[in-house]
Amino acid sequence: MRDRHGLSPALACVAVIAGSLPAQDPREALIGEIATLYRQALHAHETNEIAAVRAECAKAYDRLRMALPVSTGIQSLELARAGHALAETGWILGRSDAEIVQDLEAEWAVLERLPAPRHGAVLLLDVLSKRLYGLGRAGEVADRLCLAVRGWPCNTPMQAAKRVWLAVGVARSLLNRCRRPDLADNLLSWAMADLQIQSPWPERLRRQLVADEELWIVDRERLLAGDPHDCRGELHLMRAFARVSKGVGLGQHSKTWLAAEDEFRRRAIEHRLADVRLDLAVLWLRLGSMERAESEAMAARKYYEQRHGANDIDHNGVLAMDKVLARVALARGEPKAISGRYNQLRAQYDPARAQQTNADLCVLLAELQFAMRGHGPNLDAMDELITASLAAPWLRDNRRVRARLLHLRVRRQVFGGDSASARAALAQAGVLVEEDQLLGAWQQALLADVARADNEHAEALRCYAAAAECVQAAIDVERLWTLDGTLEAFQQLHGVVVDGALSSFLELQAADPGGAAEQLPRLFGIIEGFRDGGMTFGSAASMPQHALDPHAAAERARLVMAFDRDLGRKASPGPLAVALRHRLRGLNDELADLDLRRLLAGPSQSRDLPRSLPQLQQGLAQGEVFLEFLCFGDRCAALCIDASGADLVPIELTKDESQWFAKMRERTAEDELGHSLPAIAQALRASPKLVDYIDRAEVLLLSPEGPFAAVPFAALPWSEARLGEHKVLAWVASPSDLVRLRDAHPQAPPPSGRLLALGNPLGKNGVSLPASGREVVAIARLFAAPIERDSLEGARFTLLLGAEATRERLMRECRSDVRFLHLACYATVDTEYSPLSYLALSDDAQGNPGFLHTWDFERLAGDYELVALSSCQTGIGPVRGHSAPASLVRAAQAAGARRVLGTLWPVDDKEAADLVIRFYELWLKEGEGCAAALAHAQREAIARGAPVRAWAGFCLWGEPR
Repeated sequence: MRDRHGLSPALACVAVIAGSLPAQDPREALIGEIATLYRQALHAHETNEIAAVRAECAKAYDRLRMALPVSTGIQSLELARAGHALAETGWILGRSDAEIVQDLEAEWAVLERLPAPRHGAVLLLDVLSKRLYGLGRAGEVADRLCLAVRGWPCNTPMQAAKRVWLAVGVARSLLNRCRRPDLADNLLSWAMADLQIQSPWPERLRRQLVADEELWIVDRERLLAGDPHDCRGELHLMRAFARVSKGVGLGQHSKTWLAAEDEFRRRAIEHRLADVRLDLAVLWLRLGSMERAESEAMAARKYYEQRHGANDIDHNGVLAMDKVLARVALARGEPKAISGRYNQLRAQYDPARAQQTNADLCVLLAELQFAMRGHGPNLDAMDELITASLAAPWLRDNRRVRARLLHLRVRRQVFGGDSASARAALAQAGVLVEEDQLLGAWQQALLADVARADNEHAEALRCYAAAAECVQAAIDVERLWTLDGTLEAFQQLHGVVVDGALSSFLELQAADPGGAAEQLPRLFGIIEGFRDGGMTFGSAASMPQHALDPHAAAERARLVMAFDRDLGRKASPGPLAVALRHRLRGLNDELADLDLRRLLAGPSQSRDLPRSLPQLQQGLAQGEVFLEFLCFGDRCAALCIDASGADLVPIELTKDESQWFAKMRERTAEDELGHSLPAIAQALRASPKLVDYIDRAEVLLLSPEGPFAAVPFAALPWSEARLGEHKVLAWVASPSDLVRLRDAHPQAPPPSGRLLALGNPLGKNGVSLPASGREVVAIARLFAAPIERDSLEGARFTLLLGAEATRERLMRECRSDVRFLHLACYATVDTEYSPLSYLALSDDAQGNPGFLHTWDFERLAGDYELVALSSCQTGIGPVRGHSAPASLVRAAQAAGARRVLGTLWPVDDKEAADLVIRFYELWLKEGEGCAAALAHAQREAIARGAPVRAWAGFCLWGEPR
């Protein structure tokens, strides 16, 4: 989200202050002088006549500090506004954030001694949070902001209405700067309840709200801005944003966004509707849905562009959307689009006005310039931009932005082959990254890049491992506490780390095979540390259960002890580290009762520490080979592991083969598979080492990422037949997942337990899947006693068919004794944002759609031998970095399934039923292993001439035995 505060409204604020003071107050002249100084500051900023006004501003600060304690006639609100105006003036004129913070803290001390200390506190704390944000310390005022709003006097209807609007502004600060979505959500929920019990707001009150609270709305919309519909819409909007930031899926709160939109439409407030689109664009960008982010950004930008020039907010709206569109172009890696967005933003960038636009803009411009190397301006322009930005007074205390700029300079110098200058820049940045895990991880990754440029590959891998460990520790904190929205940044960085480590290892392997063999366990740890945690996060936004996991309490305690231990080693730990430690301790107490509730509710999975390479090798049975397919940049490799050895094998792809991979998900028709599969098999067979590992395997354990995740390996042509005719195949989320499953069940017990099966659900249009009904009935008969064969319910099974196949009934019947969950229905898969994927069940009694989303699997958590998702594309989903797809299959695994049967593409109802029924017969009745039973059923389909699409799309994820 964005900060809607502009400079021109603040100038109007000062004018209001000057006219609202009592005439007898001795500081009336001083407040008037502050207003004049503010105007002069704006003028000096435009004309570069800053030095003289800066001197006058410093004098005004001194006089105000002396005058504050000696008078009680002025209200604390006016004092806070005066301090706010002086802070903004000082910022324009180049005062450092540290100096402004010192003054604001002194004024806060004065306000606390006045009779109504809370009355002006919100405004003062808001600007204080803005300045502390530049110092990386905004979280220090989060609790004070909440208390200030709740302590706001509400003796009149005006004060009560004002308090609700203040909650909106403070929630924005808590989200944007303090990174406290939990506090924002609580405050907004409280404000919503407060608004509901208030009397209707008359027009006079609304007009005064607009004037007093500076809602920054112009023309005819100004008279509408104070309307309760507008306020309620803002509350809905902010609360939805807060809950998504906490880790709750956007899909769960789409109704909240629609409610916000509805409130704004009631009063035809177009500006607010554009704000909804702006916020959604930023959210979709964070969540990785580039197509949706681009669509919302274009729509919002169109509105803001029409209003460009009307006020500063519309200009900032255009700029905010241009930044979103630039991020989309960067994520897609489209040189032409990147160049266009760079030119668009560069035209809006003025180093002298950068504090008004956003310090991050200069970082984004530098990133765009680096991404355009060879396609855009000379990289010398990037050096000039970074140098000018680092010299700007307003950036003097902003450690994070300064460090990010220095890190971009290092990347540019490494690219240019100047490793000596890169090392010097890293030494300069090292002072700025203390107490910041994200920046510290970048520092280690860049040290690795420099070492790699100097052909010091062992040192590079050591630094990459340090960066990976740092990021994993940060992800642990994010997963357990969801402190803020920086998880995506950490995931992106870990992708960079893994890419660099793979490239460095292959270069070392070519130069020194023996040295590479020694470093392979370290490379495995770098990859596995994120494959394991990252896949947990593949559906993190949809399943916030990790914060409530009973095992998380121990992990949180472990992390708090680690923080304490690290802080104890430092003579003077930084304020951010101290604040974080207190925050973690507080959250331990807050979540203790939730942990207890979850523990009483039943079993739940927890993410254990990643396993090592030797542990994986010890867990592999004779004849099992593990193949992890990796994509980095425009290169591919396979990590091949069996009980006796391991190797990283490069896979060379031609341009045509790469295109087949890129379009694999779309190529499911028989003629297209006939072209693509031989090309993929040819690329794999071009590596003798990889062929050797595959040929000596009886069971292939596959962990594919990127385009490999959509490859039907069983259908690959191999030795005059299909690979599935020679081998048993199973997909595993990560090596650690497999090791944990086998640690829990060293010997594969015979499958037993109760079946809950759902089939042939009916939607609004009455569309049915009759073969899916036949499928679940046939499977239920495998569990039924002879006397139950013709029944729809028995001692060991429950069937939900047709209108009974609802979401509510499924939740109710999913008891602790269910070991087999079989869902045969339609599926809709979102390949950009997994929480919007769902299984389509029957509508409920009120006609509401029976969608079973990924987050609903949390309510189905149990201890399953098998979850079968006999639907279309349940194994497909968005891929972030080096992780498996965030699919419905992954949601089922997170819910406690040892094995999941899923699909890679749309499947025919009848063909699917025939294959799945035979799979259950071979597994449950004839005693074959689970993966072997699926392979046997597929071979029978091949023998009877079934097309590839009828059998190759079914895969088994998890324990193959």
